[in-house]
Amino acid sequence: MNKSPIFSVIMPVYNSTIYLEEAIKSIAKQNFKDLEVIIIEEEAEDGKDIGSTDGTFELAGDLLKNYALAGKAVKRPSSSPKGAGSCRNYGCRIANGQFLAFLDSDDLWLPDHISNIYKYFEEYGQEMGAYCAGGIIFDGVKELGKMPHYGFPCIGLQDISEQLLSGGNFIPTQSLCVRKEVFLMTNGFHELLKCYEDWWFVLQLSKKTKFYINPDTLCRIRVRGDGLSRTNDTENGKIKMSSWMFTDMLRLRGFAVKSGFFRGLEIKVLDNYITGFFVLFLSDLICGRVWIEVGRIFKAMYTAGRLGFPLWPRIWRKVYFNVVKRAVKKLKVNLNLN
Repeated sequence: MNKSPIFSVIMPVYNSTIYLEEAIKSIAKQNFKDLEVIIIEEEAEDGKDIGSTDGTFELAGDLLKNYALAGKAVKRPSSSPKGAGSCRNYGCRIANGQFLAFLDSDDLWLPDHISNIYKYFEEYGQEMGAYCAGGIIFDGVKELGKMPHYGFPCIGLQDISEQLLSGGNFIPTQSLCVRKEVFLMTNGFHELLKCYEDWWFVLQLSKKTKFYINPDTLCRIRVRGDGLSRTNDTENGKIKMSSWMFTDMLRLRGFAVKSGFFRGLEIKVLDNYITGFFVLFLSDLICGRVWIEVGRIFKAMYTAGRLGFPLWPRIWRKVYFNVVKRAVKKLKVNLNLN
């Protein structure tokens, strides 16, 4: 009878042949070897196979064999929504490991990443249910900065629920690892969100367990032109990304209210963060008279539907006062100059 691995590496893939071998190689180079790799590819929609068109699925199976890694490449069931969140959830459910470690197909781990995780899980036992470390952002050639960009708000074994509600997500999915038993206490990555499905997941985790926050840099996070983490993009790509961001942030708020995970005061803290996010963008755009972008954000807010309506009055009231305040300040400066 085969012994279950200690770690399961969960990797969603889609048209990933260019970068996949680098990611797999970084897993094979781990100092800690007791692991399996579960690679999940997009499968079907309406009964039609819409998986990768560049041979990613076949390559994934070959790479696992070539690097002598336990595990398998599977396709996401057609009954599940499309997207990385859905693929991760499916991979977690079929994984055999005690711990679930996440890596995207274009990112890399440093060799002692898994051994560091195991060390802290052993040290803190059941009190610790989740772990993350810092990462370096790179474009495949040079390093561009650190993730999270502003540093972790806390380090060590911590209850991070308040920080996640008041300041947004600071947990890099590429370095995240959770006990499978804790994962099963949550609803996993939200499968209806294009953005923030990872924030939703760690928000749930933070209500169930403590995180160990390791400030050391143990993963490399690739920025590329065709991904959601891109920095250089076409104008249309930026607009499309912003629409997802604003719509899904309001949807996440609605899901948090409905979930029962969070108390009234916690929802108010989340509301403050989301309101501030919208007010900052809208105030800048209105003062700059970028009306097309204002319209796109308004449409994104409307698309969120009833999940976002409770925040509308608060957001627009604050935007109004913020814009008036800036206009008065600008007028005073102009009068002084004259």
